[in-house]
Amino acid sequence: YIAIFIVQWLISGPWQGATTRGFARSDTFDKIAWIPVIERTRLHWPTLVVALVLVVVIALLLSRSKLGFEIRVMGSSPEAARYAGINFFKTTLLLMLISGGAAGLAGVGEVGGILHRLDTPLAISQGYGYTAIIVALLARGKPMAVIITALLLGFVFASGDIMKVALRLPFQMTSVISGMLLLILICAEPLMHYRLKRVPKLTNTTSGEGA
Repeated sequence: YIAIFIVQWLISGPWQGATTRGFARSDTFDKIAWIPVIERTRLHWPTLVVALVLVVVIALLLSRSKLGFEIRVMGSSPEAARYAGINFFKTTLLLMLISGGAAGLAGVGEVGGILHRLDTPLAISQGYGYTAIIVALLARGKPMAVIITALLLGFVFASGDIMKVALRLPFQMTSVISGMLLLILICAEPLMHYRLKRVPKLTNTTSGEGA
């Protein structure tokens, strides 16, 4: 929220465009500052390359480094982390810097590759940060699986325009589908700790002696 309000102050004050005519946004960037996209798409490929590299880096960080071990212990058992002497403040701060920096790079791609100007945060992200929570939950904490789950949610969002035009449905249907996925995940979470087991039927083996 700090970053959101800083951006809103900038585009409403010192960075407000001279040609925006009352709108809170900056002027269009010079073309030299545009991030290239794949032809006939809205996919800015430099950001995609950075994202794939980050997936590998984060996977190695979590599996091969001390910081990754501390993060995994804190996530699975906070009490065990405290017993092991892990510094919660330091680890959480580093985790925030890494995740916030990655989200910032994604925002740079949207601004430089799609909008070509600095706009209100809602116009830039359209709730992608909340969608990322669902992506992470579907991946079950495995960075490499994020590639698959991100493609799944990306397909849902990309289908929004098609539903709006072809089926005459509101674009908000994508948010409804994302919300349903989140609810299903939350409801199914307790069931992940149990499994169904077939128990053989007991037979009556009692016998008696006749007089």
